[in-house]
Amino acid sequence: MGGSPMKICSLSCLALLAACSQPPPVSSSGASIATGAECPVFGKVDLSEAPASDRAVLEAASADYCAVLAGRSPIHAMLDVSFKRTYNGSTARYIGDGYSLLDVRDVRFIGGVPVGVFGPVLKLDDRLSDGGLEVSQLRLVSIPDQH
Repeated sequence: MGGSPMKICSLSCLALLAACSQPPPVSSSGASIATGAECPVFGKVDLSEAPASDRAVLEAASADYCAVLAGRSPIHAMLDVSFKRTYNGSTARYIGDGYSLLDVRDVRFIGGVPVGVFGPVLKLDDRLSDGGLEVSQLRLVSIPDQH
């Protein structure tokens, strides 16, 4: 016979966190993560007229975003140790020059069903984008059946 609903939910959440902590599948094409077809953060935007210093920041932000999307740690941004993680996830925030980046790895409930949420959320500062800008590519995953 099954366990208590709380025990089942706790075990499901632990299994989901373990699944979310694994990197998603990555292409082995060898293409640059900042410009690859799998990660077009600024792919179709012509930024050639932006100041060189802004382009450098945007390239770093793009590389960090793509690294998180591929299940790796950001390359340029530094871990924000003051960021309070959620009780049921391992989301981390990184701070870059002119941007912040969330590496979302969390468990949420949709219609009462636990699901894993993971992926990058890039927030550009006001100096790079009027009023700031947020770019994200969050994915949802189901919890494997625990029966």
